Amino acid sequence: MSWEEVEILLVDAEHQLRQGLRNILMQEGYRGVRDVSTVSGARESIRMSPPDLLVVDSRMPDGDSIAMIEDIRFKRLGSNPFLTIIVMVWNPNREMVYRITKCGVDDLLVKPIAPTKLMERIHYLASNRQPFVVTSEYIGPDRRGGRKKKEGEPHDPADDVPRIEVPNTLGAKAGGKQIDFVELQGMVSSAMYEINDQRLRRHSLRIAAIIEKVVPAYQKNDVTPEIQKEVIQLSDISKEILERLADSVFEHVTDLCETLDSVTSSIRRDPKSPDPRDVDLLKAISEAIVASFNPEKASAEFAAEVTQIVRDKYRKRQEEQAAG
Repeated sequence: MSWEEVEILLVDAEHQLRQGLRNILMQEGYRGVRDVSTVSGARESIRMSPPDLLVVDSRMPDGDSIAMIEDIRFKRLGSNPFLTIIVMVWNPNREMVYRITKCGVDDLLVKPIAPTKLMERIHYLASNRQPFVVTSEYIGPDRRGGRKKKEGEPHDPADDVPRIEVPNTLGAKAGGKQIDFVELQGMVSSAMYEINDQRLRRHSLRIAAIIEKVVPAYQKNDVTPEIQKEVIQLSDISKEILERLADSVFEHVTDLCETLDSVTSSIRRDPKSPDPRDVDLLKAISEAIVASFNPEKASAEFAAEVTQIVRDKYRKRQEEQAAG
């Protein structure tokens, strides 16, 4: 393998640790190694020129490095949301590990880091990086590691989640391939289109699951803090869907999702005692969204019919509100 062209960004507040890792990497043949001591510095560096590999400490004194990783994966920071990411952590607890793995990292290393261990993980990720998967709560490398189903094992819905091949500039450069920026952006756009499609589909199923919990709770007047949190999540999901609909194959569902956003926002404003008409609309909206985002599971006629029912109900709801 050839490491001279690989770009690595080290992010850690400890100067001695950064210098030590930098020296080790340079001795191993890496030439494009840069390091910063702050999250703000890392953000600027990634914005200007995304590395092929980001090695970052989980706890930075000036900002949230996990939030930065989420911004990368959601393409809110830098031009390559698929760069390889290793997170370093001291004394990991369950909550910290959960948050790190949920943000879409490729690997986690516990400090103090043995140089041989770091080299081993970089080499592995260059050659064996996992494809990405998308759920309503996660975008990142497949944590199942290509697990094969055993004979007689019950069906796991997680096995239905498609695996998406994304650009791996770390592996490409290590293999001696020249990376053309325009070509890379084309690959990024293609993968992002597929990720966006899967995110919308997964969100539609998550919406259905939340509404299955929320509606009965309101009907029984059993609105716990947990149910109120579900309403907030429902509202947040509806807003993200609207952001992702532009230029997607589901752009025609915009009106329906705007209706969901309006209804959930109304319930969110008064989560303990919302207008019963808003609650009644949720079930129909859920059925319409699932049918619209998963056409292979429902006929186009069914999707259109359910969507029209929702629109009629919501229009009537608005007319009643105006008359009142």
